[in-house]
Amino acid sequence: MSKIIAFCGCPNSGKTVTSLKVARELAKRKNPETGELYNVAYVSTNYTVPALPSIFPCRKMMRSLSNCLTDAEINQTNIFASAMTIDTASNIIYLGFKDGENSSSFPLPPYKKAESLFLHLRQIADFIIVDCDSYINDNMLLECALSSANRIVYLFGYSLKDISYVSSLKEKAKYRLDSYHTIRCVNHREDISKLNIPIASIINKYGGVDYTLPFNKEIRQQELEGNLAYDTKHKKYAKVISGMADKIENEEEKTVDG
Repeated sequence: MSKIIAFCGCPNSGKTVTSLKVARELAKRKNPETGELYNVAYVSTNYTVPALPSIFPCRKMMRSLSNCLTDAEINQTNIFASAMTIDTASNIIYLGFKDGENSSSFPLPPYKKAESLFLHLRQIADFIIVDCDSYINDNMLLECALSSANRIVYLFGYSLKDISYVSSLKEKAKYRLDSYHTIRCVNHREDISKLNIPIASIINKYGGVDYTLPFNKEIRQQELEGNLAYDTKHKKYAKVISGMADKIENEEEKTVDG
């Protein structure tokens, strides 16, 4: 059975970059049962600040998940017709919204339609990597991803704004921050080596973390070049991404209520 992995966190916590890198890592691995590469689907639920323009800024032709969601019913054909791909990994599809789209540009899907999308994606992909919006705000794609996710990867920052966001969450139960199902990760979005930041105290305030993503200056260059969907050469960063992928791939399955 395929797994849905939801990446959550405050704005600018690194959800998009981290979810893209984990998706890329999983797509390089083989299913031990079939010997074939895993099929992976990346899904962005954010229609307020669409992710696809930052992932594929140089593409002239952009597809959008809105096309699939506004069809009478969802099926594998219109899912693939709404997906973006990259030339070096045909076993990953990227689904999200394009530049110019927002909650007023197309009818937002009801929960049943969002549920149908993820049910069909489970038939297509071994891993569904969901890049979640930071705010639920009647976003049924996000609601469905959180409720059906086998694992939630929660990314923490170290600024006062990040701490305030976590402590003020209205929907804490949906993010399962104290649950077996949550993988906790602190992300160093900038070089903090020369800054006097009490990282240990911040991590303790969050209740501990499983992984720490080091600062990776290559990410900014990839953003500018439109290469976020590709690998990074930063060895320490790549090692953490690989470790997260190991946990997602190999950890024994439990039910959402388990």
